[in-house]
Amino acid sequence: MKRTCATLVLLLSALPLAAQTKYVVNDLGTLGGDSPAVMAINNAGQVAGYGNLVSGGPNHAFRSSPNSPINPATDDLGLLGGVGSSATGINNLGQVAATVHMASGPTYAVLIAPDGTYQNLGDMGGAFRGSNANAINDSGQLTGSSWATVSCGSSHAFLTAPNSALNASDDLGTLRAGNCGNSVGLAINNSGQVAGWSAVQVNLKIVQHAAMWTPGTGITDLGVLGGDPTIAFFGVTATANGINSAGQVVGSSSFNHDSSIPASDTHAFLTTAAGPMQDIGTLGGDGANAFGINNLGQVVGDSTVTNNTALHGFLYDSGTGVMTDLNTAIVSPGYEVISAKVINDKGQIVACARLTASDPPFGCTHSVRLDPPPAASSALVAELSSASLGLTSGQISSLTDKLNNAILSIQQGLNGQAINQLSAFINSVQSSVKTGKITTQAGAALTSAAQAIIATLS
Repeated sequence: MKRTCATLVLLLSALPLAAQTKYVVNDLGTLGGDSPAVMAINNAGQVAGYGNLVSGGPNHAFRSSPNSPINPATDDLGLLGGVGSSATGINNLGQVAATVHMASGPTYAVLIAPDGTYQNLGDMGGAFRGSNANAINDSGQLTGSSWATVSCGSSHAFLTAPNSALNASDDLGTLRAGNCGNSVGLAINNSGQVAGWSAVQVNLKIVQHAAMWTPGTGITDLGVLGGDPTIAFFGVTATANGINSAGQVVGSSSFNHDSSIPASDTHAFLTTAAGPMQDIGTLGGDGANAFGINNLGQVVGDSTVTNNTALHGFLYDSGTGVMTDLNTAIVSPGYEVISAKVINDKGQIVACARLTASDPPFGCTHSVRLDPPPAASSALVAELSSASLGLTSGQISSLTDKLNNAILSIQQGLNGQAINQLSAFINSVQSSVKTGKITTQAGAALTSAAQAIIATLS
């Protein structure tokens, strides 16, 4: 079983982008209180973020099991020694970057191990105490922001050594002369490149530009798409929110537009490795933001639609230049995807959504994971071993073989054949339900999951 799953992971990563066009919606649930903020996903399908145990209570960091909803009993990472905590990043080893909120006031970056033990990383030793963690790579390097030791008392982006506490040498600096301006690291790749934003002085004005830091090279000004620097509050501003292994960066930026569009509106951008910003457009409305990019060059974010009547999550393919409204690509009825936050290398997307039948029109009331057909099928293979289904080893082996055949067909672009194989899976499940070998509840869950995958292939 373990060898088979490893082989499937390798095959899934090679799947053509064109086949990943429809998605199954998986509601991630809660820690027991309000809908959580899911901030990150790794290639195993583990998600990390924060939520409360009861409505109005303090936030707790959490990390889920692979391809699973949030389980309050096992996924709560606790308060991490403070009065509140929030997870903001997760790597492929299951290590989590988090921030703890102390009763005395400051916040501190925290590194959480796969077994749940954690290390408070401290700060860079500036005049003010504290730090915040925003992302982590597979080497255990974290980025975020902390008060720097420069005399002007600025908060600067940092990059830690692998699995290490913060110190003054981790300061990444800013674009402004003398480092007397703020900067923040928001994303990191496995080469240690960091993306975020920095203060920069343009003539007599201090504005915010997207920035990238590269080990051995230093900071690169990624600039802005445009905007009016004379507007005191909004001004020229850009933020880099995501970076992939090729050094492609995505984010949000002010842009040149007339007075009919609010000054605060932004457009999503994409860069080549340290190259110029490219405005990737919108879903028809005035504004858009890009939040994440994977190693396949797929970008996720949100945009207003035509006439600005709604905010929808999008997927942008940097290879084809096509932006897709994710609400045209989901097969699970009843959900409206409001904003897509991050995407892994299997094409799984973490987003926030609303139930169209009961939730406010613009409310992000549910955190969801969107699975393309191969990832959804792989998740169903893993689900077969769940104790809640009560399947025997023989049943698991037989049903796994049927799903693996379907996955191989999907990878080869043989959707019709895959549908037939998934239908055979359903028939086998329903036959076992009739003979009492599988419970009615387990049979219904497996049938529903397989039918959802079929819908993505039809």
